[in-house]
Amino acid sequence: MRILIFGAGVIGSLYGALLAEAGYDVSVYARGRRLESLSQDGLLYKRKGKIRKAPTLC
Repeated sequence: MRILIFGAGVIGSLYGALLAEAGYDVSVYARGRRLESLSQDGLLYKRKGKIRKAPTLC
């Protein structure tokens, strides 16, 4: 299943990371500085006190 998350804010990024981690094909729509950040560092999120990087998102 392919999923598009429209908006890479806090909630969209978290859902995108969790869905990608679960094995779904996820794309996150971002623009501006957030797009630059995602392009350079990938999608980083905190889980159980550790910073993790989401599997590659389109």
